[in-house]
Parts: sequence; structure tokens; C-alpha cells
Amino acid sequence: MEDTRSPKNLALRSFLLIILIIFIVEILVMGIFRQFLKYDEVWLEVIMDAVILTFVQFPTLYFLMLRPMEREIAERRRSENELRRAKELLEFANREVNYSLEREQILARTDGLTGLYNYRHFFELASREFEASVRYQRPLAIIIFDIDYLKKINDTLGHSAGDKMLITATQAVANQMRGVDVLARYGGDEFVIMLPETSAQEAFNIAERIRVSVAAGLLLTDFNKFAITLSMGVSELLSDPADENIEQVVQRADKALYIAKETGRNRAVILPAK
Repeated sequence: MEDTRSPKNLALRSFLLIILIIFIVEILVMGIFRQFLKYDEVWLEVIMDAVILTFVQFPTLYFLMLRPMEREIAERRRSENELRRAKELLEFANREVNYSLEREQILARTDGLTGLYNYRHFFELASREFEASVRYQRPLAIIIFDIDYLKKINDTLGHSAGDKMLITATQAVANQMRGVDVLARYGGDEFVIMLPETSAQEAFNIAERIRVSVAAGLLLTDFNKFAITLSMGVSELLSDPADENIEQVVQRADKALYIAKETGRNRAVILPAK
């Protein structure tokens, strides 16, 4: 239904009202003028029409047509400004909500200290990669490593120094990884890397490169300098006997890590397939 207060309808009604008023005024004024003033001069009638036009028609046109339209236009502009402001506030609120949701999602899948993926999100990604590797018969490797003697650093220099060592080590590891690899915190001082389309031997070579690179750096503290060394366990997806899930691959890498720690630390070990 068309809005009866639209400028088009308002102008039409005002125009008709003005015509009616002018018609009535013309009849009254000119009738009175002719009734009391007898004249035959055409120029005088022209002057009277001009007077009526000036003092009746123009004010009537302004107050009954132009002024209401001005108010209508001003009100519509105000409404549009309020609507635009409300839209801006809504968009701002939506951005804030989306930002909060994204932030919550990031916090839900990352480790608060290192900024790496957490245990749960890693296994979500690794499970999908495991299924794809099995389906397309692609190799898949897992590396688990921890930082040697981190507990000793925590006990002697405090947990802030231990946290600094964790961050320094994981940053050094991340710098050695490929774009397709996934690095996550496995728990405590242990970390896990998933290497798609990578055999155990290739993963071992990557682990050695990471270990040497990390050992070449130094952790600077308020008291001393420390070399950071890693113990690393490597395993790969097996097809005979076939692994049923990614957890089996991770468990073998964890056993290989235990062997690396038991045999002197600062080394990488591949768990032999049974």
C-alpha cells in the first residue's frame, strides 16, 4: 500500500487545497471589489490579481505546500540518519560478535603458552589426514619430542625460565618445518609433529635437522646461557599390519621418544616396525 504521507501525495493534496483556497479568495475579493468599486479599467483588475497573487497565493503556496514538504523531507532525512546509525551499530555489534567467536575458537584449539595447536585440535587434524593417507595409500609420519632436562631448569631457575625455554625451542622447531606439517603441544614438555606424505626415514632426517638446529641456539636467562637439546621419537603409518587409527602411530612415536631418552637424550630414534 502506498504511503499517504509520501511527498507525492502530500504535494497533490496541498496543490488541490491551494487551488481551492485561491479560487475562493478570488471569488470573494474580486466579488467584493466589483460590488463596492465600480470600474471598467482592465489594468485595475490586473493590479488586483497581482495583489491577490502576492499576498494570498504565495503565502498559501508556502505554508500549505512547500513548508509541509520541507518538514516531510527533514523528517525523512532524520529517519534515514537514524536508520543508517542503527545499521552501523548493528554492523559493529556483528563484527564484535564475530571477533569474539573467532577468538574463542582460536583459544579452544591453541595452547596458551606457545600459541601452537593443542592436543585435541591436533588429533582432529591428524585423524582426517590419517583417513586420507589410508584411502590414497600415502605415507604419513609422526614425530614426538620433548625438551631435555626441562624439569631441572624449572627446579633451579623457576618456571618462567622453563616457559621461556619451551617458547624458544618451539619457535626454533617451527622455523624448520614445512608448510604442510602440523606442530602441536602434546602435553607438558612434549610436542608432536604430523608430517603428511612423509616416510619414517624422511621424518627421521627432518627430526635430525630440527634437533641440530635447536641445539645450535642458546637460551639466555638472567643467570646463565643454556643449550637446548631435544629427544625425538619417529614413527610412520603401517600397512602390514595396518594401523586402525592415528593414535597407534602416535603411540609408536611416543615409545621411540622413551627409547631416545633412555639411551642418552639429544637424539632421534625410529621405532622399528613389529
